Amino acid sequence: MEIKTERIGQFLIVQQRDKRGHFVKTVFLNYIPVVHFKIDNSGEIKLAAIELVERGLCNQKTAGKICDLHRNTVFKLLRTKRLLGLEAVLEDHRFVANLFDVAQQVRAEHHAHPVLFLHFANQLQHAGAG
Repeated sequence: MEIKTERIGQFLIVQQRDKRGHFVKTVFLNYIPVVHFKIDNSGEIKLAAIELVERGLCNQKTAGKICDLHRNTVFKLLRTKRLLGLEAVLEDHRFVANLFDVAQQVRAEHHAHPVLFLHFANQLQHAGAG
């Protein structure tokens, strides 16, 4: 079993394979484990970064280095948790390809039924203005 260790600030990070073959990081502070997560599980990585910052163990930049996330990503995770809750953090909203499909569908609807589309657009415009 191969074990890799790394030191980031006051933290000791140990990376090794668990019994099922997954790579796992354990983060120690003063030789006490504070966070444990699988490096291939995005949900666990997000939770680990949030825990490190919310417990006051480190700042967002250090949490990002430990969890292999950008510091802005950690900030966005914390903001999302504060505004929408933990469930919103764990949902995966990578839907750029879907947005393209929706845009194409809207254009097709517009070309197929221009009068209905304009009526719907006018309703939205009036609802937003009122």
